[in-house]
Amino acid sequence: MVGDPESGIGARSAAAKLNEALTSLRNLAGVAEGERYFRYYGWARDSAFKLDGVITRTEIDRLIFTPAYYALLSSGSPDWGPTAGTVEMVMRRAETELRATIESLQSTSQRWTAPGRLIVADTNVYLHGPGLGEFSAKTLIGEDVPARLLVPMIVIDELDALKNRGEKDRRQAARQALKMIEQALDESPAMSGELTVRPGRSRLAIEVVPDPPGRLRLPVADDEIVDRAAYFERLAGRKVVISTLDTGMTMRCRNLRIESRTPEVTAKTSV
Repeated sequence: MVGDPESGIGARSAAAKLNEALTSLRNLAGVAEGERYFRYYGWARDSAFKLDGVITRTEIDRLIFTPAYYALLSSGSPDWGPTAGTVEMVMRRAETELRATIESLQSTSQRWTAPGRLIVADTNVYLHGPGLGEFSAKTLIGEDVPARLLVPMIVIDELDALKNRGEKDRRQAARQALKMIEQALDESPAMSGELTVRPGRSRLAIEVVPDPPGRLRLPVADDEIVDRAAYFERLAGRKVVISTLDTGMTMRCRNLRIESRTPEVTAKTSV
């Protein structure tokens, strides 16, 4: 589970702060059971205060102020048997979530802080932009630099839908784009790999970024793509550039102060 740092924090710094909270939680293991009930709530209060401004409020609720936290809070005295017996279980669950989030943030930081650019390509770029064998930072954003192409899951879903409807050329382009992405990932559990680029061009890594469990997408696909790009910026702690052929997408980027570029090949139509 990848966390959600506040703007400008980045995955590495967020992981370090979360690790401090995890260490404090583990230190409660040696506390007497009756006292542990109160110390756990003290830990939750202090951790939420320290993490405010580091991760989003939604993440604080997911990791600290969980349903189990409120269930314990409403159960009354720590001397009541069921409550005393569940404190350790709640702490273990919190420890598991914190550890998984830290590991995910650290892994993401290692991949996304490498030199080069972070790029998100709008769905129409896969259909009408550079040829599938021509994808590179040069053709997508006009810079011949190493880059990582981040593919939000909404783009995969749009391509999946388009491969079975509309004009023949569009269906074929969607199928070819999906095939290109699948071949680049090569069954990687991290859903990342590297695209084959023209000799002499800088390398282009690719990564499909799944939606977090339970995420509710925005109703308009372009809004969702821009929203995910903004999330990637928070996670990476640096700028992401969107490659798009649509004026509407460009305006959305401008509204959220996300950089956008037009790929080398001009579209005839758009999604």
